[in-house]
Amino acid sequence: MSIDSIREEVLEVAHSEAGGLHRSEAIFRVLTSIVTDAGFLTNPQWSPLQFKDGRLSCSIEGYDIDEEDGIMTVFAMIDAHGDLELDRAWPDVTCAKKDIDRALKELVSAVQAIEKGDFPPIEDSSPAREMVKSISQDYRPSEGRVVCCLLTTGKVSSVAAESVAEASIRTAVWDADRLIRTRENGREPLVADFESIGGLPCLVSAHEAAEIQEGRLGVLITKVPGSFLAKLYNEYRGRLLERNVRAFLQFTGKVNKGIRVTIHEEPEHFLSFNNGISCTASRVRLRKTADGNHSLLAAEDFQIVNGGQTTASIARCVREDRIDVSSIGVAMKLTVVPPELITELVPRISRFANTQNRIQETDFFANDPWHIELERHSRALEAERDEGSSGRPIRWYYERVRGQYAEDLAKLSTRPQKEAFRARHPARARFAKTDLAKYLLAWEQEANSVSLGGQKAFARLMAVLGATSTNAERSQLPNEEDFRRICGLAIVQRHGERVCGELGIVGYRANLVAYAIMVLSVKSGKRFPWRRLWTTQAVTPEIDRALRITIPACDTAIRVSAGARNVTEWAKKAECREFVLGRSIDVELTPEADWDQFSIKDMARPKAEADLLKVLNKLSSEQWLKVAAAAQRDDANEIWVGVAQTMARQLVPKGRSPSEKQAKILRKTLVRYASIPALAGTLSEDDKKLIQGQ
Repeated sequence: MSIDSIREEVLEVAHSEAGGLHRSEAIFRVLTSIVTDAGFLTNPQWSPLQFKDGRLSCSIEGYDIDEEDGIMTVFAMIDAHGDLELDRAWPDVTCAKKDIDRALKELVSAVQAIEKGDFPPIEDSSPAREMVKSISQDYRPSEGRVVCCLLTTGKVSSVAAESVAEASIRTAVWDADRLIRTRENGREPLVADFESIGGLPCLVSAHEAAEIQEGRLGVLITKVPGSFLAKLYNEYRGRLLERNVRAFLQFTGKVNKGIRVTIHEEPEHFLSFNNGISCTASRVRLRKTADGNHSLLAAEDFQIVNGGQTTASIARCVREDRIDVSSIGVAMKLTVVPPELITELVPRISRFANTQNRIQETDFFANDPWHIELERHSRALEAERDEGSSGRPIRWYYERVRGQYAEDLAKLSTRPQKEAFRARHPARARFAKTDLAKYLLAWEQEANSVSLGGQKAFARLMAVLGATSTNAERSQLPNEEDFRRICGLAIVQRHGERVCGELGIVGYRANLVAYAIMVLSVKSGKRFPWRRLWTTQAVTPEIDRALRITIPACDTAIRVSAGARNVTEWAKKAECREFVLGRSIDVELTPEADWDQFSIKDMARPKAEADLLKVLNKLSSEQWLKVAAAAQRDDANEIWVGVAQTMARQLVPKGRSPSEKQAKILRKTLVRYASIPALAGTLSEDDKKLIQGQ
């Protein structure tokens, strides 16, 4: 992979919206998506801002907020290929040190000026308005809550990268090499360099040390300084806990409050009071000391699988309270797991090691059969064409594993082969697990969950799919029709983002479209013309009109309800969702005969129940009222009448499925009334057999 492959992604993104996308925004989107996939960012927003503070030039390209850790990342960006059009290949380019220094200086100057209030008036419509509000009110640089990050398509030498460490605000650099390495590997390898603090004395026998060094499974016991853990966490944050079974719970639970009190008041007793941390690594480097013992120098692919709260608590006390934790020691058990066993063993180590708080099994969903099946459909199903394929069929590429698309492309040796692959699997029709979560949760009317960011939204999706149960009990696997409908949601989401561009709405675009789709889902009763969306690979005129009404209406509702709060942060709240759904948004969206219901939540039900629901959901509100009326005329069971009326008046209009008990009652009702004239042509013979239990 080369920087030119990233250019191709930028080109696709730039052409993804009507009228084209600003070059800087397209590059920003692609580069931050790589960093987000690597686990460093949550929900980056493009919000360019340039101004003068006296004689100082100040510039910010965008920002990202990690609400959980209380950190805001702001970005500078160097387009090292700015003299080349996007349709021309990008060669390797090295960024000059002076350019790196200038970009970081302008970025640091900007956040410091904003904190002091030294910035020009910003229009309400500017995407930078929310960023400025956050820096000046909630994420103040002087409190250690801002990280300045440089993104560039060029290469940065080690000398130039090290020079940025002199800034008064913590900085980070993502250059071409780092971006490419991360895209290829799906993640950036994390190496804990214990040699920088003289190494850690280990409790390990000579035989065990030899086994570990040869790549076998083994365990080391040691003690790590709190200051080293704090530095490591403040650098990597969530990346350090990727295989931990739960996210940091902040200082709300007793465990976290106790950790903080001990750090503040009795640091000398921390080792005695705290259980320590459990970690894993794929490889370690040891050194035999003069006394015959061993010292841990480095751990590759280092992860904290238990003790994330301990680590994050120490880091926050250093970052925000300015506490000296050099006297704190933290017990560490390090399990060295060969790379081929990581997927199998690390989740189990994480599960069994965590005892301080209750563990949710929803946190374990690597290589889930549901996603494997979805990937299988994506490699087999073809759409006839889309507007960019020149009439040729395309496939929607589901990237189940980060970097999978680039890896499949790299396997092809010739240029014609690569061009054929891109033509059949265009980058515009590629979507990852986090995209999947965005599409489905918006349709399931959880736009606030979408706004939490990719990783948390994906965790929520897995909970919806029933990942808390065993594979035998949990959700069914997606079928071909499910895959086509998911692609239909992707088409609607992407069209909505184009509409935002046409309407001049720049900030928090993906979140806003999720809210708009949520409203359409409610208004249509979760019904859409899925087959038309797949056949044409485009939204229908009705959906286009509805989006053009709903998007600005949701934008107004969110901004009004946010008040003085940051809009993107407010969009994450259930209260925001309730406010938007409580607004009277007049959408001209009337389901037609070929519109049918789709809900991913129904897949979490047992197959027999889900099959029955598909039949029950075929009936419209009017048809259920006819069924209720027929039962009432026959003086049938009044419960049958009541549940049929509930289906007609409450469940169908909101796109909700009946409960298990309601479904059983409705099935009994249809056993008697499936043949009434009002249902003619709606239920097939197979549907009637299913109702009869045949």
